Amino acid sequence: MKRIVIEHIVSHRYAYPEIPETEFTGDRLDHSYEQSFNNWKAKFHKKKPSGIKKTKAIGSRELQKILDVVGTGREKGGGLTGSQMHEVDSARA
Repeated sequence: MKRIVIEHIVSHRYAYPEIPETEFTGDRLDHSYEQSFNNWKAKFHKKKPSGIKKTKAIGSRELQKILDVVGTGREKGGGLTGSQMHEVDSARA
């Protein structure tokens, strides 16, 4: 995979006019590929689902506190957004 990516970059170097030709050497591209791949892999492993943590169940009291803060969505000019309603629905489940 590394070889394919580096060959593609070298063959399409015309698409990068702001980068000097000295940057397209094998050593530089190898190092850049390794750094990019390792950063991507680290981000992938750290990624966790967002939203309300599902480690403990939210009781009715905590749910009422959430609804008091964000509203029920029935008030004029305010209320829950779509993502907030999803979080509340997830908390009830």
